[in-house]
Amino acid sequence: MQRYLHGKQSGVHIIDLRETVRGLIRATHFLRAATAQGFEVLFVGTKRGGKNVVRAEAKRCEMPFVTERWLGGTLTNFDTIRKRLTYLEELEEIESSGHINSYSKKALARHNREKRKLLKNLEGIRNMTSLPGAVIVVDPRREHIAVREAN
Repeated sequence: MQRYLHGKQSGVHIIDLRETVRGLIRATHFLRAATAQGFEVLFVGTKRGGKNVVRAEAKRCEMPFVTERWLGGTLTNFDTIRKRLTYLEELEEIESSGHINSYSKKALARHNREKRKLLKNLEGIRNMTSLPGAVIVVDPRREHIAVREAN
């Protein structure tokens, strides 16, 4: 990061805006090329302050996102994640078919709890059918597992 810093003053790093803009332009070109080839871009940001922005921007460009806890194996064990998404679809099919009305209170509570948990963790990658071509990580230190999996 040294080349992006002008200096340090009173414990605050002063960034070089020219280098920052150059990096953003290079990233834009890379992402355009990746999406032009048909790849998806996965947005990852689980910090409380950035969740809503990540979710909104990913939905705006119709790309997958992770705003809750990163599940280990999301990229390296994608088949298992797809199975969980299939299970979520099965739970929703039970609801839409009306079969859920025959469930007891306890079974209904379990059903709702499982569905809520799956939706919370997998909502953003629900329509992701293959591995993404690129991953945008808001905070690489916090999401070091996502970065490691992407590498």
